[in-house]
Amino acid sequence: MSEELRTRVSELDAGAVQRRRAALRLLDGRTLPVSVELLCQALTFAVTAAVVARRAHAASAVLEPAVAAGALSQLESFTDIGSAPRSLALAKQLLTEPRPDIVQSAAERSALDQLVYSGEAVRALDAALGWVRRSYEPRSPRQLLVSRVLRVASFSLVALAILGCCVARWFLPTNVAYGKPVTLVSHLGGAPQPATLVDGRRLGRAGPQTGAVPYPWVSIDLRAKHVVDTVKVYALDGTSSDELVPLVLELSEDDKNYREVAVRQKPFVRGRPWLIELAGLPARYVRLKARELQGSLGLAEVEVYGKPVD
Repeated sequence: MSEELRTRVSELDAGAVQRRRAALRLLDGRTLPVSVELLCQALTFAVTAAVVARRAHAASAVLEPAVAAGALSQLESFTDIGSAPRSLALAKQLLTEPRPDIVQSAAERSALDQLVYSGEAVRALDAALGWVRRSYEPRSPRQLLVSRVLRVASFSLVALAILGCCVARWFLPTNVAYGKPVTLVSHLGGAPQPATLVDGRRLGRAGPQTGAVPYPWVSIDLRAKHVVDTVKVYALDGTSSDELVPLVLELSEDDKNYREVAVRQKPFVRGRPWLIELAGLPARYVRLKARELQGSLGLAEVEVYGKPVD
């Protein structure tokens, strides 16, 4: 197909698409005749495009509805576009017979008018329009190539994203404390709930706090035995941990016998957490205790990285 014909087919197809969109936006009981009229116009545009594409002759004007109905009959003889929809006869009838006025009363409606107001006419015209548009290709070979390249590229990106998620799941460290049960020696009234200590939000809000007791502590139950590699402890927003240190990290497998694995002597702030590298210690319970504090222990977030023990 020449560039001139391709341009004409593309223009006609664009006209069909625009009218279809307008028709579908008006779908309600009272304006169905308007939708039918717009779909009839869309169908004549598409049939004209099909005629141009198959006869290799650029039509100067859109076909008249009755002529378009005849062309639809000719298109039925082509086998390369699939079987015509069963409702094609109704679509051709709508192109050749007068359509109802929007103000026509129900008592004055003919059998064809009833099909218009029932929505059957819209479905028939839309099916015919889709079938006709499959009979030609409005895009140039270059546009088709670009479309295929973009489609393949999109598929590749999705596949890479899925692969990346799988790799991250299996090889990157996982915060195994996220969403796990948290226990405080006591809970300070008005402070956020204990669960906020492991909700993944490090910044922008307060965290849970214990009541004012000697040597306060918070504990996280990982629900199963894990090999713990790293623990990150975040101070409350806008505060330092001066009064919390020395802060002790303890691990346990039974919530009874705890062993001390790290001690923080220097204060730390929210943006620079206390980072503890443990090199694969076994534990189910992770506990933080203020060893010398006589008061309230408050932290923003605790993250525990490791893997479950099989």
